[in-house]
Amino acid sequence: MLRFCQVYYIYQLLIINLSKLNRSFFAILLLLVFSCSPDEETQAPTNTAQTTTPEPVVTQYTLTITASDGGSVTDGGTFDEGTEVTITATPNEGYEFVGWEGNDSSNSDLTITLNSNQIIKANFIIESNCEISYNSISEAIPFYNVNGIDYFEYSWQNLTNEYSFCINSYDGVSSSEIIKIEEAINVILPTLKLKAPFTLFAFDYQLSNWEIATAQINRFEFRDPLVVLHQNNRGKAAAGFPPDPNGGIIFLENDIFCENDCDVPIEGGFPITEKVIYHEIFHIHQGSNAIFFEESNLFANPFVGDGPILPFWFIEGSAEWVAIYLSDKQNWANYDLRMEELLDEAKKMLIDYPNVKLNDLSKFTPENEMLIEPYTFTVGVWFPAYLYHLNGDNLEGIINTFYTDLAELERDNPGEGFKKSFEQNFNISLENFLLDFDAFIRLPKNEIMTILKE
Repeated sequence: MLRFCQVYYIYQLLIINLSKLNRSFFAILLLLVFSCSPDEETQAPTNTAQTTTPEPVVTQYTLTITASDGGSVTDGGTFDEGTEVTITATPNEGYEFVGWEGNDSSNSDLTITLNSNQIIKANFIIESNCEISYNSISEAIPFYNVNGIDYFEYSWQNLTNEYSFCINSYDGVSSSEIIKIEEAINVILPTLKLKAPFTLFAFDYQLSNWEIATAQINRFEFRDPLVVLHQNNRGKAAAGFPPDPNGGIIFLENDIFCENDCDVPIEGGFPITEKVIYHEIFHIHQGSNAIFFEESNLFANPFVGDGPILPFWFIEGSAEWVAIYLSDKQNWANYDLRMEELLDEAKKMLIDYPNVKLNDLSKFTPENEMLIEPYTFTVGVWFPAYLYHLNGDNLEGIINTFYTDLAELERDNPGEGFKKSFEQNFNISLENFLLDFDAFIRLPKNEIMTILKE
């Protein structure tokens, strides 16, 4: 950039050396000087484009909200990062809210701070229709302590018979299947002297929402922490023993009772549905009577130690035999055919384990854990069959009085209640009977089967 004074200085230098330049060059320089204004400034062209500051980017996340059958929930949507969103789950009439999938809260009003995309589902179940289902009314009232044994009364002891059981079902279990289960229970209960109510949970291992089921099951107050059911336990049932505050508990999966597009296992020519229900209810019968004192109408646990109150083979063998025998009376099973099937399996067990005796399998140990169940459900089922054969018509002793006598005899004879009740009800030494049975079960099949024909 050249101002006028700078050009003028150049002009003076040129005058001094005018003699050395020709006139034409001088004229050009003079023209250059006079073409500049005194105040003008020569500048390079500038860029006129404007720079804008970018606006901050707002991150947004999506909250997806759904609901199971039985209720509704407020909508989700797309929100700015950090937004607090409150959603509310509302059950329909006859249903109750049991929790959320995707969030651990059990409150029906849930506030979420969105820092990521989230999917949350409100879960509802049909309200339970019987009072024993919740621990709010199942408190044990202590009456007294005698010789270190606490005696209790449970609030459900004063309920009417219509509350003796409750069925809770989940997705995939149809109303007709529930009716089928309920009808079987109503036939079974009059044959037993059940001392505690029970709650039955019916599942479909593929369709039931296990998170919903677990949420309701965990509302019960059990003696021991309840392990969440595994949905691959197909075709199995389990029963809990009192004195859990809510009485007994039974789990049934739909391979046992399903009606459509499924194959219920067949035993002795019959589906196992009613037989399994009988078996599991009999466990509640066994457990409730073992700790019930008829003399005072109170519950107490007179058993000492950490072992089972009865030998495992007796608990399971008796439950299975009673279930088969009494199911046959209802045309739910073929007693002779099923016992023959079990005897065939028992004979295989005796070949594989020739030195094992029934009383060797009284409780689970690391050494017998692979053997105790198959041995008990084959060889062990024949134990009460042989006992019934030797005791004439003492079916009442096998089903009921052995158990109703048990608590008092255990209290008066610590550690010997099983032996005392057995000998009192069946008029035979337990030791001698076990020896006789081990010899009997090793007889040829045709000789063993004759006891069923008498």
